Amino acid sequence: MAIGLWVALCGLGLLAVAATYLAYCKDIDAIRAKVRAGGRLAQTSAGLIEYASDEHVSDRLGPPALIIHGASGGYDQGISIGKQNFGDAFQIVAPSRFGYLRTPLPRDGSPAAQADAHAALLDCLNLDRVVALGFSMGARSAVELALRHPHRVSALILESPIAYAPSDGPKIDYPGSRRLIRLVTNGADFIYWLLLRIAPNFVIRLSGMRPELVARATEIERDKVMAVIRGVQPLSLRLAGVSNDLASLIAPWPLDKIAAPTFIVAAADDLFNTLPAARYAAAGIFRATLLGLDSGGHLFVGRHDEIRAKLAAFLKKAGVMEQAT
Repeated sequence: MAIGLWVALCGLGLLAVAATYLAYCKDIDAIRAKVRAGGRLAQTSAGLIEYASDEHVSDRLGPPALIIHGASGGYDQGISIGKQNFGDAFQIVAPSRFGYLRTPLPRDGSPAAQADAHAALLDCLNLDRVVALGFSMGARSAVELALRHPHRVSALILESPIAYAPSDGPKIDYPGSRRLIRLVTNGADFIYWLLLRIAPNFVIRLSGMRPELVARATEIERDKVMAVIRGVQPLSLRLAGVSNDLASLIAPWPLDKIAAPTFIVAAADDLFNTLPAARYAAAGIFRATLLGLDSGGHLFVGRHDEIRAKLAAFLKKAGVMEQAT
């Protein structure tokens, strides 16, 4: 009797595992197909670059905006960040950085080389000047673009910047990050997919936010956060870029050489500790505007409307656009 019950329980367990894995296969196939379909490939002077663009917005109110995604992102994260900040007021151009999705990782994957690749993409798209927005790890190549190609940047925006601070820098090697990368290295997209379902608080923390902050947010805000977190799938297609980002040294810049009007925002409760770097950058860049938030985490939970309004006011004052909404 005991043996029969044990066999039955094992059988039910195997069925549950099989059903879960089949659900994963269906989801990940759909995700891969969506990611492949959404981006375009441009052959630039800096090599092959994947990007997406809002070229259908013909009556935009402002100039093009180059949106530079963070770690575990890609062109898809860039489009999402661009819409969140600008709506349809700008033409969004969102590249996949080195090692992300279909953009290859070259021998030199430094932020400076990435900035040159951004400029090469702008050449390919016949765009002279852009508002450059760098989110998280993307802030580094955004700053390099403003330094190396100042004539291409009409305004610089840094959000939750993973950047240099002299004494209290970003904590990019957050507990669990290396372990997750090892899992994905071994083909464990399934692990991340499963964690989203059985341990979402772990993934929320890994994304730079306290789970209680997300739990207190409105349903709309929670949906925004979880959409970004789910949007890093499949991680295996972004692994080379993540590894490159983590291996790249965070060094100081000659911030006083940045001529573009600059807007910087970070939150005090960002688990990646980006506010000290934001303050340091704002102090070093001539007449930079700093928005230091007391809460919101790495993804600015519950603060998007406030950020968008203050960013629009900044762009108007800077003369980048006649009207920002």
